[in-house]
Amino acid sequence: LQSSLNNGSDLIGIRFNSSQLINLYLRANSVTTINVNVSNTYNGFIKIALKYKSGENSLWINGVEVHSNTTAFSFNNSLSNLSNYDGLGNYGYFNIKDTRIYNTALTDQELQALTTI
Repeated sequence: LQSSLNNGSDLIGIRFNSSQLINLYLRANSVTTINVNVSNTYNGFIKIALKYKSGENSLWINGVEVHSNTTAFSFNNSLSNLSNYDGLGNYGYFNIKDTRIYNTALTDQELQALTTI
């Protein structure tokens, strides 16, 4: 199960796999620069926020920052497709209640408020 924002050679996405992991991945210029697994111990609905900005990346789940890093990257083009396809031959299916894309990185306080249940 996954959702990704991509343009072909560049993508950022979130996958849920059968190993009870939530996987955050980012590919820039066809090179995977972030590939992180977080334990999925959540039941029912979850709220996820992903901040991706070169050198300032984080994953928030249910009001808690569960991962952050300072990996720098540069995309070839703007990310233009929101899909359940990761560009690597993998499709995912799950229910999404709300999706939002912001054109600026939110603050930690905004991400916490956005994802708190």
